[in-house]
Amino acid sequence: MLMLQLAVLLGVAVVFGRLAQRCGQPAVVGEILGGLVVGVTVLGAVAPGGYDWLFAAGRDVTATRDAVVTLGMLFFLFVAGSEVDLREIRHLGPRALSIGLVGTLVPLLAGIGLVMALPAGVWGVGPEESRWPLAVFVGLCLANSANPVLARILMDLGLLKSDVGRVAMAATVVDDLVTWVTFAVLLGSAAPSSNDAGPGVAGAAGLVLLLILAVLAGGRLLARPALRYLGQRSTWPTGFIGCVAVLVLVAAAASDAVGVHAFLGAFLAGIALAGHDPRHQEAHDAMARFTLAFFAPVYFVSMALGTDFVAGFDPLLVVVLTLVACGAKVAGVLAGTAVLRLPVDRTAWTVAWGLNARGATGIVLAGVGRASGIIGDEVFVALVVMALLTTVMAPSLMKLSMRRGPVPSPVGPDDARVGRRGQESGDSR
Repeated sequence: MLMLQLAVLLGVAVVFGRLAQRCGQPAVVGEILGGLVVGVTVLGAVAPGGYDWLFAAGRDVTATRDAVVTLGMLFFLFVAGSEVDLREIRHLGPRALSIGLVGTLVPLLAGIGLVMALPAGVWGVGPEESRWPLAVFVGLCLANSANPVLARILMDLGLLKSDVGRVAMAATVVDDLVTWVTFAVLLGSAAPSSNDAGPGVAGAAGLVLLLILAVLAGGRLLARPALRYLGQRSTWPTGFIGCVAVLVLVAAAASDAVGVHAFLGAFLAGIALAGHDPRHQEAHDAMARFTLAFFAPVYFVSMALGTDFVAGFDPLLVVVLTLVACGAKVAGVLAGTAVLRLPVDRTAWTVAWGLNARGATGIVLAGVGRASGIIGDEVFVALVVMALLTTVMAPSLMKLSMRRGPVPSPVGPDDARVGRRGQESGDSR
C-alpha cells in the first residue's frame, strides 16, 4: 500500500504541476491543488471510503510515508541552501545587507503586531495562553522570501545577472539566514510539541550559533576536501552524490541531536557544500534534479493531503495575512533602499515584488510550524494560501515595475546553466 500511495502522490504532483506550468504558474501551485484533490478536502468529502482505503491503511504505512516526506523536506532544504551564495553579500555589501535586514525585520514586526492586536480566538489559542511563539512564527512567515522561485523568475525575465537580480538574490541570502535561524531558535526554545521545557531563548540561540559554526566550518574545511578526494577515487557522479547525501543526513541528525529541528542542519549543509567547481556542480545539479522531481513534489502534495482546506479556510484571515504580508514586505524593502539614500525607483520596486514571493519555502515553513504544534489548521491554511498568492503575483508585478525601467543585462554562461537546471528540474516552485 505504501508503494501505491507514493505512486498516487507523485503521479498527481506531475500532472497538476505540469498543468500549473502550462498556465504560467509555479509547479508548487499545482502540487498543492493536487493534494487538495486526493486529500480530505475533495476525495475525503466525495468518497471518504476511497480516501480511507488509500491513505489510512495503518499506522506503520503512514509512519513510513511520513518518513519519506520528511526526507523529502530535508533534501529540498539542502537544495534551497545550495542556492545561497554568501559571496554575494561581500560583493554588494551595505546594499544587500540593508535591503535584506530591513526587508525581513519590517514584516517580522508587522506579523508580531498583527497576532498581538487581533483576538486570541482568531489564531486558535485561548486568551490565557502566551501568544509570543505564535506571533514570532507568523512574523517569520510574513518575512520569508523564496530564494529558488525568485531565481527562476529572474531567469525567466532575463534579469538574473542584472543589477536587479544580483541585489535581489543577495538580499534573499540575508533573508534566509535571519528567517531560518530565528525559526530554529523559536523551535528550540518554545515549540509546544517539545516534551521538555527547552533550553530557553538564550540557550537555543547558543546551540543554533554553535551548530551554524560547526556545519559551515566543517563543510568548508573538512567536507569539501574530503569530497574532492572521494570524487577522484569513487564512481562518478553516483559515489559523489552518495557521499553528499550522507553528509546532509549527518548534519540533519546533528541538528536534531542538539534540540534544533533537523531542517536547519540540511539547510546549512546546502550552504556549506555549495561550490563553483564545474565537476562538483554537475553532481549537485544531478542531486537537485532528482530532489525536485521526486522528493519535493511528494512533499508538497502531502502537505495538503490531511488538511481540509474548505473547513479550515477563513477568508478574512487569508485576506488580512496576504495584505499585511505584501504591504510589510514591500515597505521593508523600499525602506531598506531609502536607508542608504538610494533612489526608490523602478529597480527598487522590482526587487520588492520579487522578494514578496514566499514560494515553496514559505509552505515548508508553515508545514514545520504546524507539525511542531505552533499553529493549527486554520492558520496553516491561511499561510499556505498567502504563500501561493504572493508567488503567483510576483512575476506580473515585477514586469509591471520594469516597464520603462532599466534594461536587463545580457544572459551570460551562468544564466544559461541556471536556466537549463530550472527547466530540467522544474525549479519554479
